[in-house]
Amino acid sequence: RPVRHDNLGQRSLWYMLPPSLPPAECPPGSAASEYCGSAEGGAYVFSIFGLCGPRHQAQLLTAARLLQQTQPAFPLAAMLSPTCHRNATFRAILVGESVTPLCVQRFANVRCRGDKQLRDEGRSDYLGYSTFDEHWTKLNVLNLTGLRGALYLDSDVVVRRNLDHVLRSLLSSPHLSEIRTPQGCLQAELAHRFFNTGVWAVRPDATVFGALVRWLLAGHSACWDGDQSAAMGFLHVGGPGRRAPSEALPRHL
Repeated sequence: RPVRHDNLGQRSLWYMLPPSLPPAECPPGSAASEYCGSAEGGAYVFSIFGLCGPRHQAQLLTAARLLQQTQPAFPLAAMLSPTCHRNATFRAILVGESVTPLCVQRFANVRCRGDKQLRDEGRSDYLGYSTFDEHWTKLNVLNLTGLRGALYLDSDVVVRRNLDHVLRSLLSSPHLSEIRTPQGCLQAELAHRFFNTGVWAVRPDATVFGALVRWLLAGHSACWDGDQSAAMGFLHVGGPGRRAPSEALPRHL
């Protein structure tokens, strides 16, 4: 049913989807891999998955607006799970904010090893079933093959200065497959192994993405924090997704 929600002083109409809806498929003709971004093939990419309630929608829109204030030369896009993408009202709001909505498929039937970070069952938005698989959907950024380079940003990231130089570095350096930020306060050189997927410049590659999906479905990843554990396990130097150690050059942003 429609729910009113205040965001940055604006009052909008949002449509909540019932938790009983099964996972949807992306509509025909909505292939995210056809998105090309700028003339140079670069873009900033956010994501929002699951049922994408008002709080999550507001968070993404706030992050996008803050990024827009840095006057980026590259366009903005947002990967949406099929359930979120079917929300026509939210898609229209994104387009109005100059953010291109991209429908990407959920990762289903992923198996992983070890403990998972637990969702707080006391929260009001707890739906009574696992949403852990949504973590891995972020990794679809590696399959945005219409782009030559994508700077992925979690929607809880506040960008305070222009980051175009990161994308330009990736686009102008064919030997680079990624530009990483290290986890927490770790030194830059440790980003070869411990990196943060919340601020992550990547060169999309369908072959690498396909291998990653097969690796996940085979149950090789650690569970703990979903996409980040998977990326570190698959893409670290010497891991199954690394073609050569020199292709991952960590840099502070």
